[in-house]
Amino acid sequence: MKHIRFLAALLLGVAGVLFLAAGQPREWRTYHCEEIGYELQYPAGWKVIEAPQREAEALYPGQLHKATFQEPEGKTWPGEFLVVVHEHSDGLSLEDWADRTFTDVHDESLVSGVEETNLGGRPAKLFSVFGFDHTGIVVALLHEAKVYEIRFAGQNPNDPDIEQHRAVYERMVESLVIAPTAVANTFDLGGPCAEGSGSTPPDLYSKLGQALAAGDWERLIDLHKQSVRAMCSNHFRWFGLAEAYIGADQPDRAVEVLHELHRRGAEIKPETFRDHPDLAQLIETPEFLQSALGAELQGLRTAAAERKEAHRRKLEALDPAARPPERYVAEGACPFECCSYREWSVLEATPLYDTPFGSAIIGTVSEGSKVKGVTGEVHLRPVPVAVIHDRPPLSRGEIIFVLDYLGEDFYSYWRNGEIAEEELWADEFCLRPGRDCWAEYIEAPELRGDPQWWILIETSEGVRGWTNRPEHFGNKDACG
Repeated sequence: MKHIRFLAALLLGVAGVLFLAAGQPREWRTYHCEEIGYELQYPAGWKVIEAPQREAEALYPGQLHKATFQEPEGKTWPGEFLVVVHEHSDGLSLEDWADRTFTDVHDESLVSGVEETNLGGRPAKLFSVFGFDHTGIVVALLHEAKVYEIRFAGQNPNDPDIEQHRAVYERMVESLVIAPTAVANTFDLGGPCAEGSGSTPPDLYSKLGQALAAGDWERLIDLHKQSVRAMCSNHFRWFGLAEAYIGADQPDRAVEVLHELHRRGAEIKPETFRDHPDLAQLIETPEFLQSALGAELQGLRTAAAERKEAHRRKLEALDPAARPPERYVAEGACPFECCSYREWSVLEATPLYDTPFGSAIIGTVSEGSKVKGVTGEVHLRPVPVAVIHDRPPLSRGEIIFVLDYLGEDFYSYWRNGEIAEEELWADEFCLRPGRDCWAEYIEAPELRGDPQWWILIETSEGVRGWTNRPEHFGNKDACG
């Protein structure tokens, strides 16, 4: 097989390209490759060139597909990214494939580094490729006898917009989906998806309830298909369809629904189905685990477990000076949306203590009385969380420590001795790290402990004392 000369390919791609005005792209488009079965996002206005439309972009032997994404006019060093799909029938590892693919004129490997990463929701490799004045970046994935790669010229000192180009590249890598819905949506919904307002019949939900009450599973399944077609992007509607198939004793069809959901980017794991016990049970059955989807998910779970173990080792080796205190107190915290310290009503008689965790009772507030919520403290054990996908200012590979909840999915967190705030949600594990699943708990749930909210109460007589029974008080929520 003819080797790809990495540097030459990049130079051919850059010569004579078009440029774009300065600034980050605000709009994005989706590129579909139906023949190969993938899609990804790219900036609106960028030029897409598919080989062999341009002679210099002709496919090399072994390449099945190549698409080049170029910035329009306006820059002296424009961004350019390539997606290349190769045949892979010789059983080489990704590392060996890269060493054989990216070579110099003497057939010596130009690969200078390799890291674990993720592409298309699957474990992949990030290769650093040596260049004369830069380091090229290639993210590659091996899937079904094909190698999918996304290529970027990387750290080039001549590019004044390197940070912008890196952000574009990362989003393109993150957005790639193998077997996109346009290709893989083989599940028969009885009609096409019809996203948009007004597409859901106004009486659909009452009909669903009637069919369920009557045990008319065939009718229920048809109605759930209508519901899905009205908003195919809503995963919860697909959940309803899968549950209808389970109720109709058609678990194989329910598995097909989950397979379609997987193709659409849903995380098929117990956490996803916390409120859907039938689906949670389905994905643990031998029939599901032995299916093609079950086998693929097991591979992703194994990769997630290995990643978590690596983060555990990193946590154990962390310098104590880089950790927050073992017990952290968030002073003044009021830990939910619209939480407000003000006049509260007493819903149940409650003793008041001299200090948080104190044993001396200094007074009691009676049911029906009014008191003042003065301030509060949340006592907690900081929870270590691994960042597994870049989310600026956080970077993949970092360990942060989650502190107190602030409301609206925001938490405070400890990072390198400083406290910051972030909209933050962590999962037990992510099958496909990305924008929607970017942080994982490192420790088991039983090790995290429960935060305790202690509140300083002032009675009408001026007595002040502490309680950790917030449920005994009303009027805490300023939003009603």
